[in-house]
Amino acid sequence: DLAAETSRFASLLMARVGPGATVATLLGRVPELVVAALGTLKAGGVYSPLFSAFGPYPVKHRLTLGAIPVLVTTPALYDRKVAPIRADLPRGVDLVVFVVPAPPAPPAALPKVVAPPPTRLHRVVARPTPPPSPPATSP
Repeated sequence: DLAAETSRFASLLMARVGPGATVATLLGRVPELVVAALGTLKAGGVYSPLFSAFGPYPVKHRLTLGAIPVLVTTPALYDRKVAPIRADLPRGVDLVVFVVPAPPAPPAALPKVVAPPPTRLHRVVARPTPPPSPPATSP
C-alpha cells in the first residue's frame, strides 16, 4: 500500500509541478505525512516539513524563504495557518494538496468485565528504616 500511495503522489507532483519541486507538509502525525515525504523524494523533489505547532507567520516565513510551490495540509490547518497569510506570500503556493484523514475506526466490542467481589482493604503503614550500623573494625 505504501509503495502504491507514494507512487501516486509522485505522479501527481510530476504532472503538476515537475521534478525538483520543493514540497512542504503542514500536517500532524498522520500516515499521509510519510506518503508525502516519500512521494516527494520519489519524484525527485525536495521535502520540507512544517510543524503543525507553527503559527501563521512562521509558516509564511518558511514558505517565502524556500519559495515553496507545493503545500500538503489538511483543510483545518489551511484555514487556521495558511489562509490568513496566503495573499502576503511573494510567490504564491501553486498547488495545495488537501489531506482528509480517514475517520478513526470504531472501537472493537469490549468484552464484559466482571469485577471480583470486594475484598478487605489493608492499610499499609510506612515505617522508617533503621540507620545502617557502622562497619565492624578489626583490632
